Amino acid sequence: MALAPLPGAPLGAIRLSGLRVSGEPFAVRVSRLGLGMVEEAADVLQLCGR
Repeated sequence: MALAPLPGAPLGAIRLSGLRVSGEPFAVRVSRLGLGMVEEAADVLQLCGR
């Protein structure tokens, strides 16, 4: 798993990559405001927001 600040992003923005969900690759970006965006997920995963 890698946790890295996004280049040129405001302080606090991060990207989580190298994650696995049900054995499938998964990556997410979180803004400094706490807003998350899925950047990589297998087609078989059903994602829902709350």
